[in-house]
Amino acid sequence: MTIDIINESDFKELFYKLMKQPLEEVLSSAPVELDGNPFIPMSFVDSNCIIILKACQSPQTFESAGELCVHANKVANYKYGENKAKLMEQIGLLSINSMVSPHEITITKLGEQLLALDATLSISLMIRLQAHIPVITKLMSEPVGNPIDVASVFSDAYSSSTIKRRSSSIIHIIRDIENEYRTAGYSHRIIVDKGISVNDIEEDFHNDDDLSCSDGGANDVFQKPQIPQIILGKLSDHNLNQLTNDVSTLESEI
Repeated sequence: MTIDIINESDFKELFYKLMKQPLEEVLSSAPVELDGNPFIPMSFVDSNCIIILKACQSPQTFESAGELCVHANKVANYKYGENKAKLMEQIGLLSINSMVSPHEITITKLGEQLLALDATLSISLMIRLQAHIPVITKLMSEPVGNPIDVASVFSDAYSSSTIKRRSSSIIHIIRDIENEYRTAGYSHRIIVDKGISVNDIEEDFHNDDDLSCSDGGANDVFQKPQIPQIILGKLSDHNLNQLTNDVSTLESEI
């Protein structure tokens, strides 16, 4: 199941909305009630997402997708590919066919449209899509002055050590969104599991597969690893034309 915004817009309207809508509007307009088993991100957007999207123009497995990025053992490749694929499925860019073994992952129409854009712009849009993931929206919607308790989105079935380990990607996503929208007031309020400060897990910033979210192998996308770029500060006239050409929705209506 993908985030709600994917089902509401065609790709031009969606990308234009992502580009123009302030973060405060995103958070105020999205539902913050979670179901009993919410999607917990165990990865985050980086340039390896572009590599996997390109590969998934033909069917891939979790293992083959992960191997493109980390070149590790079979288990590590599988876990890395699985975490990335599930994140990109959630934001509408990949489809996972669980009816076959091994599971197959393929790019969606939205993923194809995003892949046609410049890589830096694509990553910016992916970062913005993450703000619509329910657990991210809920955490970032916490009133100013209150701590953002990452553990609150986990069920009681999770141990403290698991919550700490799986929180790293959530924290990374919140920071990327904060940077992308040129805003502040979120990451410094994060606590994990009954008061564990975000500073206590700084050294543990990784995917749940215990591999760093490396840009290794990303040279086909960037000449050197890129940090998340700020969309409004980086858009060229060409990019703007890509997003706004033939889009009839006025900015005032978004």
